[in-house]
Amino acid sequence: AALSAAARAAASAQSEISIQELMEAYRGATAKLDLEFANLEAQLQGKENAELVTFAQLRNHAIAAHVQELLLASARVERGSRDDAALAIAQSTFKAMCEPRALEPPVRLETLAIVLAATADISQTLSVREEVANWIAFLPARTDGERYLHSHVLARLLGVELLDVAELDAYLAHNVDGGRSQPWLEIALGVVEIAVARYRLAQFPQDFTRLATNLEVVARSPHPPPSLRRLVAALSAAEQNRLKQQAQQQAQQQQQQQRPSLAAPVRPTA
Repeated sequence: AALSAAARAAASAQSEISIQELMEAYRGATAKLDLEFANLEAQLQGKENAELVTFAQLRNHAIAAHVQELLLASARVERGSRDDAALAIAQSTFKAMCEPRALEPPVRLETLAIVLAATADISQTLSVREEVANWIAFLPARTDGERYLHSHVLARLLGVELLDVAELDAYLAHNVDGGRSQPWLEIALGVVEIAVARYRLAQFPQDFTRLATNLEVVARSPHPPPSLRRLVAALSAAEQNRLKQQAQQQAQQQQQQQRPSLAAPVRPTA
């Protein structure tokens, strides 16, 4: 939202552009982003916690500048073409989120999700959120790699509020079908691990009550999948880390409260 507001403010002092000019600007900005992400992927290769690099940490990076360039062009499009412009940018961006390289590095997918969410500000009548709710049904899920990316896309859409957690819970629970759909079970477990354990976008089981009911059925089966055990371990580790950080913050607060205040020196009376 802040990026979109800044783009609109900058665009107000510039002339409008056609949808053709917008798409040229979009292709130019995405080409620059591709180059920057390739360079960043090379820099992060082999580094610990590379998947935890966020877009917010790149605010002084060329990647943020190119995103702002794209949003500025979107904000300048002529009023009569804004519905078509929003749909074109949203479709192109969502398609890019579904490509295998969308996780090279993972912050690329987050960036694309941010751009997708920002397209909602281009048009006052087109609901990008409703379009996304329809598009997710076409996310690929045939191979392990596609299911892995599928989980990440759903989690990132949740992170930019293009999916509501209750909607996502119902969507996953319906497709898991009591554990009878193994591909969807893998996708759902991946979403919970990414959204809850890694990025803290939601809580489990509080925010995924329907899915949790399905997973209870799976857990009681004679041979629960290894991925379910990995999820339990990841959630446990995440909770322990959260409690550790909470304890450290409380200790720091107590130390600050216990520090004696430095009283001003008393001047001797004449």
